[in-house]
Amino acid sequence: MKIKIVVLAAGLLLTNCLFAQKYLDEYIQIGLTKNLSIQQQNFALEKSVYALKEAKTLFLPRVSFMTDYFRAGGGRTVDFPVGDLLNPVYTTLNQLTGGNNFPQVTNQSILLNPNNFYDARFRTTLPLLNMEIAYNKRIKKDQVSMQQIEIDLFKRELAKEIKLAYYKYLQAAEAIKIYNAALDLVKESSRINSVLHANDKVNNTVIVRAKNEVSKIEAMQKTAVQNAQSAQAYFNFLLNRNLADSILMDYDYNQVAAILSKGAAISGREELKN
Repeated sequence: MKIKIVVLAAGLLLTNCLFAQKYLDEYIQIGLTKNLSIQQQNFALEKSVYALKEAKTLFLPRVSFMTDYFRAGGGRTVDFPVGDLLNPVYTTLNQLTGGNNFPQVTNQSILLNPNNFYDARFRTTLPLLNMEIAYNKRIKKDQVSMQQIEIDLFKRELAKEIKLAYYKYLQAAEAIKIYNAALDLVKESSRINSVLHANDKVNNTVIVRAKNEVSKIEAMQKTAVQNAQSAQAYFNFLLNRNLADSILMDYDYNQVAAILSKGAAISGREELKN
């Protein structure tokens, strides 16, 4: 009896898994969205992407705008005797030309620091040969690739765990249904045997055997209920939900032949794509 029940449960589970894909895909998306580890890894990936963008900008010209303003109210000065140097020459030239085209100039006293001086300028720099920039770009690019690979691996592992937990829950749910039906059968068998025994049609051994079958199926039923509760709690844990949240299942037995003939059970698998 136990072997037949297990084989029947496995057969129903295989059929039901073909049609639970709709809700399962939704649950996988929920798990991938709410998982805290994936969120942290996505944040690290964004940092790596921004670091790569920054590394690429190092190859571009840099333009900077700078300004300076100086104002001096005294301090050291430098005396420049420009008048003593040029005035004798200008005087001689005026005498020779008979005019006053060369005026007299005075000596100058120049401050070392400029007074009320404003300087604005643009500065452009371009790296012509700097291998550190190239290697830095390669490192940042590899970091982005490695981070993306880690996220993809974690997502695949999480999706696998969600699928396994979902199928275990389906198996436990189907097992409960089978044990409920089997329990009704053995109880009915026990009732019939009790009636037969009351009419002296069977001996007491048949009654004891029937009661033992009822006790055995009841124990299996309780075990199946516990397995279903454990599978439900673990599945909701993977989805970062309340452990007691219900799990949706959808079956469409009318489309079994169509799905098996078209290969829809494996057509969308990621590992089979190029």
